[in-house]
Amino acid sequence: MASHQFSANLQKPIDVLTENILGPATSALLGKHKYKFIISNKTDAIMKRVQAHNDSDNWPFDSIEPQHTAVASLDVKSWSFGAMYELLDQHKIILAGSSPLMGKDKIAIEATAERSVKTVWDEMDDGNDKATGGNKCRAYIKSIEGGQKVWIYEIFPWW
Repeated sequence: MASHQFSANLQKPIDVLTENILGPATSALLGKHKYKFIISNKTDAIMKRVQAHNDSDNWPFDSIEPQHTAVASLDVKSWSFGAMYELLDQHKIILAGSSPLMGKDKIAIEATAERSVKTVWDEMDDGNDKATGGNKCRAYIKSIEGGQKVWIYEIFPWW
């Protein structure tokens, strides 16, 4: 019977995320991903953040100036959160999104003063394009080169 020798340095620390010893699928699952978020405020009002729900990681935006596009990036394994913005001290809009470790990407947008951020976040069920405010405000997920995904929220006056 042939004998096989096995030699390993058992004291050498390894990074399972970079050395790929668990296989590509597991490394992709455990590794960090780059996510981008864009909020385009196409109104003449400040979008004042008044509430947030941070289930996993933190909502990356504060208030957003009129006619301004804000961009944020995260380099994380997964995230899930949402925020409510108020415009002109009376109009409210909720933006939410999620990219869980297991499951599908989700996005939500709702022009409402009646519901909480957590409720809208909790009812997200897919990553399909969304619209609210008489279809004047949109939310959608777009894939860009390199496999990176971008959550985009376009806010136009709906009142």
